[in-house]
Amino acid sequence: MTMYTENMQDVPAPGDLVPEGSYKVRCSKVSEETSSTNKPMIVFDFKIQDEGPAFGRPVRVWASLQANALFTLKGIYKAAGYNPGPEGHDPEKVLDAELYLSVQHEVYQGVERMKVPPYSFRSLIEGPLPMKAGS
Repeated sequence: MTMYTENMQDVPAPGDLVPEGSYKVRCSKVSEETSSTNKPMIVFDFKIQDEGPAFGRPVRVWASLQANALFTLKGIYKAAGYNPGPEGHDPEKVLDAELYLSVQHEVYQGVERMKVPPYSFRSLIEGPLPMKAGS
């Protein structure tokens, strides 16, 4: 059998979390899904653009379409430079946009997972959210 030359120590396994930190990302996909409580959600798939071990890694963000929970969607729109008005909004306008977001880890029902806080979305002009010492 052939010996392959890729360094597998540098390849993340499925389920490996993106390290905590702020990243420059590009939106690669926008879709609509239904939450576990049967509520409409917009799903943004971002890919990390920063050089280094996280380059190209995916970060998925779910944004509620419930009137009382539009803050994540608004944060993404603002950071992407998209400012819709009373005419409505089109989440696909964010496709290919670049922005910054911050990844944190949390434990949910005994499983560690990635979390992207809604306040962490920032435009390229604003720069990444400063991380607290120890983060």
